[in-house]
Amino acid sequence: MTESESSSKNIPSTFWVAAGEDRFGEHRGLGISVIDFKVVPQDSSGLLVLENTFHAKGGPARHLHDDQDEWFYALEGEFIVEVGSESFKLQAGDSVRAPRKVPHVWAHIGETCGRTLITFMPAGKMEAFFRKVTKANAMPPQVPALWHAHGVGWAAIGRCVRTMLSMPAREHCNFSLIANGSVTRPAGCRKKLRK
Repeated sequence: MTESESSSKNIPSTFWVAAGEDRFGEHRGLGISVIDFKVVPQDSSGLLVLENTFHAKGGPARHLHDDQDEWFYALEGEFIVEVGSESFKLQAGDSVRAPRKVPHVWAHIGETCGRTLITFMPAGKMEAFFRKVTKANAMPPQVPALWHAHGVGWAAIGRCVRTMLSMPAREHCNFSLIANGSVTRPAGCRKKLRK
């Protein structure tokens, strides 16, 4: 990663982030996936862009954002995204937007590695949320106060992604890691799970 100085105080610095790297060179694990910050705003009104690489099937709990629109762009693999009452299957090159205040849930469903770009506009407190929840290298815990403190609301506590994945309960629930605690990397996943 390199940065260049801005020639004007009104123009942000140019920065470059290598493929498979985080903007700050930091590790951010979510158990079944890894996130890399690609674009981080100077303040909460800017754009936040994450690359999320999945090594196992699953995704987060159903939730909504009070102040952010969230946009998903599939880079690799297969995903299912539910926004409100609509369901979308995403493959490489597909995208879908989840408007603020609309409950949504999504999951990697493919047999190979899954990668998405996820944007939040405006960023709000999402950078702080991901910095906090990735310290445990697990999917965000079911602690409503944690989510609410970062402008994220619960939409339907208890809805498991396994209903979207048609998987038995013992294999995966969107609120936790695979039941036996192991995380397997799908065949063809290029990015290794960092511990």
